[in-house]
Amino acid sequence: MKRQLHYLSLLILLSLCGCEVTLHDNYVETEPLPLETPIEIKLDAEQNSSGELLLIEGFKVGFQINTPESRLISASFYIGNNLVCETNSPQGSFDVYNNNLTGNNQVKCEITTKSLKQGESIRDQAYGGQTYMGEMSWPARFTTPKLTVYQIPEESSLENVIIHWTFNLDNFYFKVIDKGEVVVAKTKKTSITLPTPSFGKQNYIEVRIVDEAGNEPFHSITGGYTYLGPGVSLKGNQMKSLYNSYSNTLYASSYNEVTSYAIPSLTTISEYKNGKGNGTPIAAAPNSDKIAVDYSDQICIFSGKELKLITTINYPEVPYAPKDILFTSDHKLVLYYNYLSKVYIYNTDNGQLEKSIFLPETNFPEEHSAATWYYQISENYLCEPVQHYGFYLTPLKNFEKGKTIFYPQGYSNYFFHPTHPHELIIVSTENNKVSILNCLSGEIVRTISKGKEYAFCNIDPVTGNYLFRNSYYALITNENGDELFRMRSEDTSPYLANNILTCWAGAAINVEPYLKKP
Repeated sequence: MKRQLHYLSLLILLSLCGCEVTLHDNYVETEPLPLETPIEIKLDAEQNSSGELLLIEGFKVGFQINTPESRLISASFYIGNNLVCETNSPQGSFDVYNNNLTGNNQVKCEITTKSLKQGESIRDQAYGGQTYMGEMSWPARFTTPKLTVYQIPEESSLENVIIHWTFNLDNFYFKVIDKGEVVVAKTKKTSITLPTPSFGKQNYIEVRIVDEAGNEPFHSITGGYTYLGPGVSLKGNQMKSLYNSYSNTLYASSYNEVTSYAIPSLTTISEYKNGKGNGTPIAAAPNSDKIAVDYSDQICIFSGKELKLITTINYPEVPYAPKDILFTSDHKLVLYYNYLSKVYIYNTDNGQLEKSIFLPETNFPEEHSAATWYYQISENYLCEPVQHYGFYLTPLKNFEKGKTIFYPQGYSNYFFHPTHPHELIIVSTENNKVSILNCLSGEIVRTISKGKEYAFCNIDPVTGNYLFRNSYYALITNENGDELFRMRSEDTSPYLANNILTCWAGAAINVEPYLKKP
């Protein structure tokens, strides 16, 4: 497409320079040449709505001078009082520099031409024809090219995103580069639709200004924009999430900052920074708004959505770290050291140690070797897997052991159910099968298998739905294994709570509108 230039054209009439002439006897009086001659000047520059030329510093303005009835002698172009071009050529260009401190940004052209004919009058014969002089001026304004790239979140979907851009000059085209590759070489459009990145991922788009020939006149002006996958971006990345069902609040940490978020809006409620280092939200109280954040050598206990710091508890066995940290139903905080066979119980209102309990490891027979890194503890049970196959399950009362039972059950991991205190989640090595064991009866009450490629992540503590993942998707099912939602995701640590899906990369999305209804 040929670029349409907004030219400023005006017919200017140049008047004769007056002077005295000495006459000789051989001059013949005839009709003299005209005292005025037409001149047309075209400037290759945009105008704003007020008719002002838009001048861009460092950018050339082209000109064409048409003198149909005379010959161009000279043309001088000025910006304000500064001479920027002096020429005898009818076409060319001049550079734009904003070095005029007076504020006078008027463009002016002083021009001199000579008649094409010598003329037959005494005056014309004396001076070899007519010389015409005149000037033309245009109001002008300096402008800075501004390119803005943006996204309207409401236009995005799980499949597509729409990226927009604006530019404050009209006579240009746009080149679009997505993920380092040119996807549009030249266009007048100011938006593009692209596939939505995977959940937790982000892509980078760049918009550049090009002219009609595809050249980039503004090398320093590019519009870059990072667009995300579905949902919103929470603060930071390398994010660890925790949900408190009592306050219906999502807590997430990134480096040394913990942030609380409202559900389902995911707007920020409060933030807490600790100069010591990274904090991990590790435990939520089952019947209060308290949460515990682990700072690697101490535990901070907070209350409420506003993250009010209640107390701080130092690790009792430095340099050892507890295997598990949990709240109890009677408002205590428990630190379990499996390799030290100890349980420390703290008051969560003042951080005082109330008691320490010796909790010995089960005496395994010789053929069983403890897999201590998989040990799990709750307020009611201690689960001690053995290497390769099987686990010992022991009921607890005030963290005193009851009768231990061995279950010859294959596994790859164990979790206690977040809301059913007498259920143990067993993730099997066989096709990543997920089984729910009733710890009171010793029976498997539910089993879900989504195939070997799907890894179990967690159970939503509010809805009871199951979250799985593979290398390409996050998958949500009900407790019967029926698929409710599937979304592209490559994140290895997604977490689901009250239909809010979060990931290690710092993204979050409310999946409730997308779940299949019964």
